[in-house]
Parts: sequence; structure tokens; C-alpha cells
Amino acid sequence: MTSPAFIKQADLQRVANVAKNNHVMIEIISGGLTFRVYPEFTIPSPETEREAVDLSLY
Repeated sequence: MTSPAFIKQADLQRVANVAKNNHVMIEIISGGLTFRVYPEFTIPSPETEREAVDLSLY
């Protein structure tokens, strides 16, 4: 038998919406596990990083 999920999908959606709308980080701690939700977290693409480097050289 598998253990229950740390957080349900519906709860995760609600937390993500609150984090995004209020521009805050939300931290959920349960049973020794920590889960953090950050608003608008994006990983820059390699092209974006190259453009930033190219602009800084001038």
C-alpha cells in the first residue's frame, strides 16, 4: 500500500493561486517535510542568459 500524498492536487492549486496573486512565498510543513511555493518562479532559458551576457560586454 502506498502512503497518502503530501498535498492534494486541489490544495496545491489553491496555494499556488494565493502565492501568485499576493506575491508571497508559502511554506507548508507536515510530518517533517517542508514544501515551498514561490510566485512566478521561472528558469531562464539559455538564450536569455546569452543575451544578458552579450549586453554586459558592451
